[in-house]
Amino acid sequence: MFSPPHFDPHYDVAAYALGVLDPAESEAFEAHLVECMECQAELVELHEVPAALDLIKGGPAVAAAAPQPRRAGGEAAVASLLDRVAARRRRRTRGLWLAVAAAVTVTALTPVVVQQLWPERPEQEVAAQTFRAASPEKNVQASIALVQKDWGTEVSFELTGVKGPLHCTLVAVSTSGETETVASWKVKEGQGFGVPGNEEPLRIKGATSFDKGSIKRFEFRTNNGPDLLDVPAG
Repeated sequence: MFSPPHFDPHYDVAAYALGVLDPAESEAFEAHLVECMECQAELVELHEVPAALDLIKGGPAVAAAAPQPRRAGGEAAVASLLDRVAARRRRRTRGLWLAVAAAVTVTALTPVVVQQLWPERPEQEVAAQTFRAASPEKNVQASIALVQKDWGTEVSFELTGVKGPLHCTLVAVSTSGETETVASWKVKEGQGFGVPGNEEPLRIKGATSFDKGSIKRFEFRTNNGPDLLDVPAG
């Protein structure tokens, strides 16, 4: 058990009995006392010392004028002390766990904390390569911006002329014919992007492990209807 560098509980029983320890030392001693039978026994032996010293310090006149009542029996008093110390430790432990739980909650709910723990590494600015396509018969347009990364390609796109209900997927197709899902999303019934009532396009960012130069095209697919649009990228 940790104790302050100047504090040795085995040698401070008398100091505790006399009440000369500071609050931090008393707290450390009490935490030790609950688990140390040796110090409990010594404290029982020393329990009457403070009362005796009070009588000596007050002198015969004080003793004669107002005899001090005897303190409770040593073992009973120490047992009562141990009960109080144990209860205090339980409250302190519960408070500590509540504080830890609160800290975890704050960490889970506050993105700033996460950013401090895992700060983003600055990356060199790289110009995006942009590809566009449109389907006049469907009134759908798309713009896709690609940025090469060490791990593959970052894909950002804007899509207009879509109305729900739709369940959509953007798929990257490589020059070798392999496919990977870049992103997927839903357009709820009554919702639309780049349409009357909501002129703002749908904006989403995704990624693929394909190198930028190995991507042949992107396909805007739907699960509940015809595909929306193909965007060449080569």
